[in-house]
Amino acid sequence: MDGYHGCVFAYGQTGSGKTHTIFGGPAEERGLVPRIAEDLFAGLEPGGGDSAVRLSYLELYNEKARDLLSPAAHGSPPSLEVREHPRVGVFVQGLTKNRVHSAGEVARLLDFGHRVRAVGRTNMNAVSSRSHAIVTFHVERAVLGSGSGGDPFCSRRRRAQLHAVDLAGSERLWQTGDSEVRQHESKQINKSLLALSTMISRLADREKGSKFGGAAKSYVPYRDSKLTFLLSESLMGNCKTAMLACISPSAQCFSMTESTIRFAESVKRIRTRPVRNEEVEGDLLRALQAELGGLRQQLQAAEGAATGAGQDVGRRLAEDLEVARSLTDELSMTPAEEQALTARADARRQRSLASLGGAASEAAAADEPPPPPGDERARRLARSEERLPQRGSGPSGGLRRQSPARAVVPPIW
Repeated sequence: MDGYHGCVFAYGQTGSGKTHTIFGGPAEERGLVPRIAEDLFAGLEPGGGDSAVRLSYLELYNEKARDLLSPAAHGSPPSLEVREHPRVGVFVQGLTKNRVHSAGEVARLLDFGHRVRAVGRTNMNAVSSRSHAIVTFHVERAVLGSGSGGDPFCSRRRRAQLHAVDLAGSERLWQTGDSEVRQHESKQINKSLLALSTMISRLADREKGSKFGGAAKSYVPYRDSKLTFLLSESLMGNCKTAMLACISPSAQCFSMTESTIRFAESVKRIRTRPVRNEEVEGDLLRALQAELGGLRQQLQAAEGAATGAGQDVGRRLAEDLEVARSLTDELSMTPAEEQALTARADARRQRSLASLGGAASEAAAADEPPPPPGDERARRLARSEERLPQRGSGPSGGLRRQSPARAVVPPIW
């Protein structure tokens, strides 16, 4: 609400309670995201005025970014690209931002995203998250210019984002079971977490060198994975960031618990530098429109080039033009257009939920044993596995259905 970016992410091994911490359960068991939504809308109501809250829900599954609030008409949802703009920062091109007006609407959208998120059985957890999930609140608020020498009656706009990140749990291969699919997922999860750990270590070393007067100019490899790219601003730039270290009380998990605590110790040494994101009303849109016009002229001039270098420049300009156009269209959208877009997305989600219900009915007709009646995540897992291809396809050819595995360590939910 004050124009500062924020981020909270849960880190720990699989089965340590990260998803429960971020999302929680019903009533008093609700997690951080529902409570954040309640406080956010309670804080916006007294001020009134021109404000807007939008919600996006993204998952990173096998290094592919997928929009959990925009179901695909057929097959898997398309993979989205992570982009970076000098004025907007890091963003996901094509990610839907659903306008919400209450905590109840937020809960409804999150419930849909939970139903289509990738989960699976492992030896450590009966319902294990197989992807990194990022929920983002996009908050805009119009305020009168506050006196730093400017016009006190000038309308200004504050834009801020709050990320809630549920990281998939780090795990050993023996903990995933015999399934090739689960092992491939585990490799991708550990690969992205290794990139995150390397990034954290470099940032901590840089802060240490800066504290003691060193050069502290070491390169930070934040583009090694989509996860680190998305979290780059939250960890090394303009953001107020907090980490939740989730650990297991089991003695069998002692080595992973020690690793998590060491990781948290490195995170504590990092210092971000948040600033208020405030601008004169319309400045960002005008800057993007001017950039769009300049890119069109450069692209027209480069289209006549027949050399390989000229074609490469043309492709890069076309990509930059598409990014600027998508950002311009998003900022220039009227409230009525945005409401119509949200209504169409709601209709698609309702159709998708109806198809999920049909799949569940078919499973019941086949006399398959139902999941535990009180476990919503288990019900989602049963529906998702019902849609997986049959045994025989590997990681490169899609997912395959897995038989239930006996849990070695009781799930901590």
